[in-house]
Amino acid sequence: MPFIFVILMFIAGSFMRFNSAFSPAERQYLIFDRENVDIIERKHALVTKSVKSPLDIPIAAIGRDITGAALETSVSKETSPVPDEKAQKKEIKVSFILINAGGKIAIINGRVMRERDVFDGDSMVVSIEKDMVMIKEAGKEGKWVKMN
Repeated sequence: MPFIFVILMFIAGSFMRFNSAFSPAERQYLIFDRENVDIIERKHALVTKSVKSPLDIPIAAIGRDITGAALETSVSKETSPVPDEKAQKKEIKVSFILINAGGKIAIINGRVMRERDVFDGDSMVVSIEKDMVMIKEAGKEGKWVKMN
């Protein structure tokens, strides 16, 4: 009996016409045409040493880029204009924060920093928190910089 019911439902469903739930613009996204796919060749990152964790970075590497090349050079100048030298020194960008049992690190202006590290001559990382870093410049009060 259930078998006959399934067959009848299948036959009844084949005679019914259902309207599409997608608009014509949405249906265009559902059409896949492999001829129109752009293939972008990706380059692998050059790894100079094997690092199991960012916290395993040798002390000599702290305060500079891990690969040895500045992060600013890896971004094209057309998409990311570099501000003048005075504005670049004043602008502090925090792009990454990692906190775990091994310690706290942050990437500030493209450099791996820990608490109490000094950068740009007179700026010091006072504290690293979940989503912000306290920076203190010589002779000034500390300020919190949020992660971008």
